[in-house]
Amino acid sequence: MVLSYIQAETAAGRQPYSIFDLLYMFAVPACTLKAATLVPHHCATIMLTVSALEFGAEPLTALCMLVELNTLVLTLMNLKRAPGPGDAFTRLAKAADKVLPLKVLFLATWITLRLGVYPYLLYYFHYYFGHERYGMRGYCQTVGALCVLNVLNFK
Repeated sequence: MVLSYIQAETAAGRQPYSIFDLLYMFAVPACTLKAATLVPHHCATIMLTVSALEFGAEPLTALCMLVELNTLVLTLMNLKRAPGPGDAFTRLAKAADKVLPLKVLFLATWITLRLGVYPYLLYYFHYYFGHERYGMRGYCQTVGALCVLNVLNFK
C-alpha cells in the first residue's frame, strides 16, 4: 500500500516538473543547447506519467525513472568541471570522482539503463499494455511514449 502511494506520488510529481521545464525552455531558449531532444523527451514523459495515473501503472512507469540515475551522474560530471572550490554539490562531485571516476559510472549507467533496461521496458510495455487490455489509445499512449524515449537515447 505504501509503495503504491509512493509510486503514484512519483508519477504525479514528475508531471509538474516536466511541464514547468518545457515551458521554461520555450520562454528561455538559450537555457539549453539540446532543445530538439529535450522538448520531445518532456512531451513523451508527460504522456507516460498521464498514462501511469490514468491506467494505474505507477509501478511500471516508476521503473522508467531509473534512467534519472544516469542523468544524475551526468550532472555531477558537469559540476566537477566547475572552476574553483564551488558549492557543496560541486565538492560532492569532485569527491565522488576520486572514489569512482564519474566517466566510468556514467558509461556503466548509460549502457545498463539506456541500452538495457529501457529497451526491455519497451518490450514489456508492449505486452502489458496490449490493446486488448487498455484499448488502442492506452497502448499508443504508453508504448508510443516509451518508444520516443528509447529513440531519444541515441540522439
